[in-house]
Amino acid sequence: RLNEPDTVGEGVCLISGRTEPIARVHPPIKTFENPARLVSFDKDNDAFSSYGHQQAANAPTGYSSAFAYTAVLNRFLARDSGHRVQVGDASTVFWADASDADLAAEAEGLFAALVEAPDAPGAEDDATAVKAIGDCLDAIRKGQPLREVAPKLADGVRFHVLGLAPNAARLSVRFHFTDTFGAIAANYQRFLTQSRIEPPPRAPAPFWRMLSELAVQGKRENVPPGLAGDWMRAILTGGRYPHMLLTTALMRCRNDQSVNALRAGIVRAVLMRNHQEDVPVARDIDNDSEAYQLGRLFAMLEAAQREALGRVN
Repeated sequence: RLNEPDTVGEGVCLISGRTEPIARVHPPIKTFENPARLVSFDKDNDAFSSYGHQQAANAPTGYSSAFAYTAVLNRFLARDSGHRVQVGDASTVFWADASDADLAAEAEGLFAALVEAPDAPGAEDDATAVKAIGDCLDAIRKGQPLREVAPKLADGVRFHVLGLAPNAARLSVRFHFTDTFGAIAANYQRFLTQSRIEPPPRAPAPFWRMLSELAVQGKRENVPPGLAGDWMRAILTGGRYPHMLLTTALMRCRNDQSVNALRAGIVRAVLMRNHQEDVPVARDIDNDSEAYQLGRLFAMLEAAQREALGRVN
């Protein structure tokens, strides 16, 4: 139920486009450790006003619209909602827009599996739903176009992804993306293709697992702030990867003295997309690049030293 409206007169709502009572203060998003607001202005005085507008009137939002978006975000951000995954320091919410509720739920489950977990949100007791998502996920990872696997998902679903992170008493929008689910799946397949390495990891790695390779001690909370959100946005949109991605991956290889398939795949993906380099999937002894052959030589010298002396500086 709406409480007694706390408004500052009428105006054109930025969300609905209608003339209606404007909310003075937006409700807080309560699912974070410290409740915060997406839209807020400080004290009610001239120093925090613009053209005479006070508090939330600076970003006029209808009272009903402010109530609606905060209520939905509070529901979606709940840990058991099936609409939330943690991407680095960003709490990421996602939802599908489709005329068929079952189709929307299938898209949401598939997205969650790509990013976070192998099971569909809220479908733990539905073996058929879990198997359907698993089969579709396997097909996507093998490069099969979504239009061939699930044509209704490719064309009939509009998908939204929103990344939010606390910033003092406010929330920051780390990324916001919307497109057809078919476009998102195609961009994700491009990411998988560019990060492919032979021999591959023992099991297909969701996005969170690759993120862990960039963190100190493999803990996701140690991923550099902002990197996860920028990387996720690049994957979903098909855009350039953040510059920090390459340097962070190389730093972890050097500091941990470990180059595994996931880290090598990250490096390969950045070189291919950002620098348009044709990077081999596996060892290429006939590669005529001086840098490539010198890298192989240094790797052999380092391996010989390790066999003779152990781990030394």
